[in-house]
Amino acid sequence: MKKRCALLCLLVILILAFAPAAMGTMVRELMLPLSFGTVTGTYTGEMKDDLPHGYGIFIAEGWYYAGMFEAGHFCGEGLLVREDGGEESGVYDNDVLNGYGTISKDGKVLQEGIFLAGVYMDTTTGPEEPAANMTTAVAAASPSYANSAQPEPEGLSGGVIFFLILLMVGGTAAAVFGLTRMSRLLAREEAAASRQAAAAPKPQPRKINLNTASEQELIALPGVSEITAKRAIVTRAQRAFASVQDFNQRLGLTPHCAAQIEKQAFAEPAAPQKIELNTATEQALSSLPGVSAAMAERAIRMRRQRAFVSAQDFSQRLGILPYYTQRIEKLIYFKPSAPQQTVPLPLQDFPTRVPHVSPQGPPTQPSAPRPAQQMINLNTATEQELDTLPGIGVVLAKRAIEMRAQSPFASVQDFNQRLGLVLVPHFAVQIEKLAFAEPAAPQPQPQSPWASTGRVVDI
Repeated sequence: MKKRCALLCLLVILILAFAPAAMGTMVRELMLPLSFGTVTGTYTGEMKDDLPHGYGIFIAEGWYYAGMFEAGHFCGEGLLVREDGGEESGVYDNDVLNGYGTISKDGKVLQEGIFLAGVYMDTTTGPEEPAANMTTAVAAASPSYANSAQPEPEGLSGGVIFFLILLMVGGTAAAVFGLTRMSRLLAREEAAASRQAAAAPKPQPRKINLNTASEQELIALPGVSEITAKRAIVTRAQRAFASVQDFNQRLGLTPHCAAQIEKQAFAEPAAPQKIELNTATEQALSSLPGVSAAMAERAIRMRRQRAFVSAQDFSQRLGILPYYTQRIEKLIYFKPSAPQQTVPLPLQDFPTRVPHVSPQGPPTQPSAPRPAQQMINLNTATEQELDTLPGIGVVLAKRAIEMRAQSPFASVQDFNQRLGLVLVPHFAVQIEKLAFAEPAAPQPQPQSPWASTGRVVDI
């Protein structure tokens, strides 16, 4: 409201300051050098370079002209009225009719047609002198015509100009009020749109899980570089992040970055991926709790002979403690498949009992056959065969070979006791079902050279 009042006051001041000056410039006393002589009179209208130019009214003594001017001369459509009642109207050029025009007096048309340089052109008789010459009209004009017959030009032109200025002020004020009202309506619509936008629920940014996020997602967090992201992946592989604070603390992030990360991330333990026990790779099996790389390799060889049917079967055949069995049971599954035929292992994995070889004759057959289940002899088994036993890894297999080189194992209990497996009865009981201990067959001694030469005599 204050802005509108200030604008209206400014418009009123401009009107009061420039209206008199404008009216003064529109009404002037001029001396026009016309083609038929220099004439003094009063001019009201448009000007250019202090000469009438455009539409205007020139009042002289005994006559007046209303029409178009160009550089101080009559040029264009115009009307010339004399005191004696004569009138000329038409197209003027250089102060005289030049083109279509009409000459009349007291309302009676005397000549009408084409004029050329002020001379009426009759198409039948040729050029004809005009009924009244301009010079004669000027000389015969009454001196009082301009004052008596014509209205006061100053008052008329000043009122018209003032009316136009008032009209301009009114239009400007209406435009200002209209624009103000339109701006008020637009402001209301914008305010309503802002309230609707504020009331609408804002979409929450998606938070990432620090324990499952990719390297690129971690790099997008504040203060986390490419190296820090890779270190975070290695760190969580060893132990998952318990919380966002644990993430910031283990990676050594600044408090400013830590506060921003708490708004963009969370930490939940990743769901463990279960593995199929009879098709998993050696690396996947070694990731199970309590299963080493050697045990994973042995499990692959065992399942070729007979597939695992449960977590207890897996743990029992590999000699895994019950504590780990409960954890393994949550991480494995079994695919339903057709029953598999048992594939016997190669002889080098589970060798049969070696028959005794006599140096004097052919090898003797064992008195009683071994059980159908193939068992290994602890005194003749290779390192790979010993590694397949529950609780026996590569290190214990090598140690067993070194021990039996010094003295053979007398029994399975002797094998367990010398390797320290008595401390783990679970392994010892299973080994007794898979192995036996018999002394190795003596190597044949070379025969004496005397045996083939003749009879030996006791001297």
